[in-house]
Amino acid sequence: MARPKLLLAIAVILALAFSVITASSASACTRQERREGKCPDAQAVANGGQVQLSAGRDTLTDGDTGSTNGDAGGGTGGGTATPPVNVAEEGVGGSHGGAAPAPAAPLPACPTCTAPIATSVSDLVGFSPQLPTQGMEPNGLAIVGLAANFVAEASAHVVSGTLLGNSAEVRFTPTAFRWDFGDGAGGTSANGGASWDDLGVPEFTDTDTSHIYTVRGDYVSSLSVEYSAEFRVGGSGWQSVTGTLAVAANPLPVVVRHVKSVLVAHDCIQNPAGIGC
Repeated sequence: MARPKLLLAIAVILALAFSVITASSASACTRQERREGKCPDAQAVANGGQVQLSAGRDTLTDGDTGSTNGDAGGGTGGGTATPPVNVAEEGVGGSHGGAAPAPAAPLPACPTCTAPIATSVSDLVGFSPQLPTQGMEPNGLAIVGLAANFVAEASAHVVSGTLLGNSAEVRFTPTAFRWDFGDGAGGTSANGGASWDDLGVPEFTDTDTSHIYTVRGDYVSSLSVEYSAEFRVGGSGWQSVTGTLAVAANPLPVVVRHVKSVLVAHDCIQNPAGIGC
């Protein structure tokens, strides 16, 4: 029977040890870190044109240990002193008959003691990306039948703030540029495009972000830039935010006109008041 009891005892010890390890690994914060309020639980969600970063934190405060006025020990939390033990004159542990040690009296209950107190605090902060901008060439003017080149300015950037006293950052990265050119047509690009000069091509060359108007008139070009977002709190690793944010750029008026060729005596430099100048 001794061997089965030994095996049973070993199994119980291993089970207890495993349960302790599992509970410890399940919590990312130690008791000391909770006591100091260093355990923010941060979450982020894309809402409208901003990322809302929220966090909750539990602060553990030790309870009052109380005090009793025991005569022994000299400590602040002592109970009643342990009664003296009467021993025989021949010494303790001998075979001579003497008074057996009296059992220690149980400590009295502490009427003023309180359990540790967990206090929860939360915070909510909104992080907005920088507004994108758009322009075009020729500046504000398009010619019927020829390409007008639209260019947007938007790049990856980090917006910083504070959440529950910890540094918080949200990183915005543009992923799509969606144009509405105002004449019923639109276009989507993975980038904001570039000027003809930067591309090294002649004016009115068709590009990934250009548009050709077919009807004379006055239009307004609209641009929406989609951003993906990531966040981190207190120097932790970057975590992705579910969803994207659509942020509108400045509206851009576009004047669309026809081009007619006429014979003139002088160019616009020689005669700035001439036809078409």
